[in-house]
Parts: sequence; C-alpha cells; structure tokens
Amino acid sequence: MAIEKNLGTLGGQLPMLMLGALRPDAAGYFSAALRTMSLPYPLVSAFARYLDVLLPQRAGESAAAARHAFARVTLVAGSGWAVVTILMILIAPFVLVRLAGEAYTPAIPALYPLVLQSLATGAGVGLGAALRGLEKPSHLIVLQALSILLTLPVGYALIPESGAAGASWFHSLRYVVLTVAGIGWVFWLTRRAPATERAAVS
Repeated sequence: MAIEKNLGTLGGQLPMLMLGALRPDAAGYFSAALRTMSLPYPLVSAFARYLDVLLPQRAGESAAAARHAFARVTLVAGSGWAVVTILMILIAPFVLVRLAGEAYTPAIPALYPLVLQSLATGAGVGLGAALRGLEKPSHLIVLQALSILLTLPVGYALIPESGAAGASWFHSLRYVVLTVAGIGWVFWLTRRAPATERAAVS
C-alpha cells in the first residue's frame, strides 16, 4: 500500500514538476486552478471512508455481491458527483479570481480540463476499497504505474505550448486512465470468480 500511495503522490506531483522544468511561469496558474476545483473534495474523502467498510463486507459475501455493490457505488457516486462537478465549474472562474486575485485570471482556461479529473474522481471513489476487499490491493500499484506511463507523453507534448492548461489535461487524463482501467479490472475480477467457484463445485 505504501508503494501505491507513493506512486499516486508522484503522479499528482508530476504536472507541477514538469511545469517547473518546462514552463515555470505557468506553475502558479495551474496550482490556483487545481486548488479551486478541489474545494468540494472533502465530500469524496468522507464517502470513500464509508466504502472502506462497505465494499470489503460485500466482497466477503461473494464475488457477485461485490460486483453488484461496486457497480451501484460507481453509478450513484459518479452521477451524483457529476452534478457537483457541473455546479463547481460554473462558479469556479469567479471563485478563483475571488480567492487568488485578478492576477490569476490567466489560470481560468486551466479549470476546464480539470472537469475530467473531477468526474473520474467521483466514478472511481470505490476503486481502492473494492480491490482491498477482493484482496488485490497490489493491483493498484500496476494501475497507478500504467496511468503515469500512458499519460506522461501528454504532459511533455502539451505543457511547453499550453502551460497551465496543458498540465491540467495531463493531470486529468491520468485520473481518467486510472479510473477507467481500475473499474474495468474490478469488473473482470468479479466476473472470473463465480466461474471458478462453479467449476470447483462441479
């Protein structure tokens, strides 16, 4: 788990590290945009703590129960958080300028790609709890590494030209890859298990 958390931290810091190397003038704008869009995230953290109890319980019942609970959580949390994301992006430009000042107006274009990160965060809120419940927490390491490797070229391609907005695209696409791959992997794991159980019984 420590390796997975460190990889996640590295992935989250990569946009700022690359901005520091390639476009240091845009680092402050990206940071301001990210902080603004992250304001509602404590709500996600509270829900994730609840899922840390619920999903392992369902996984202990059966793979089918784990699959059903995970699908329901993904749909409900993803849909609910999409509403929060839409509301947030509508007010985010005003909140950013209000909190950071008029000098950060150039950061506004960096807000919009972060909508993807927010949507992915809502949909993937149960991912870690599901894999831990299925006793596959190490798979998160592979997913984190995969998301970094696949999107790193995006950062190198977009940041030099687009600055903060390019960093936002890089940051958001990493979350999208992580979430889509992770959800698909959980469904695949829970699909295999019942077939294995039936074969053992027969």
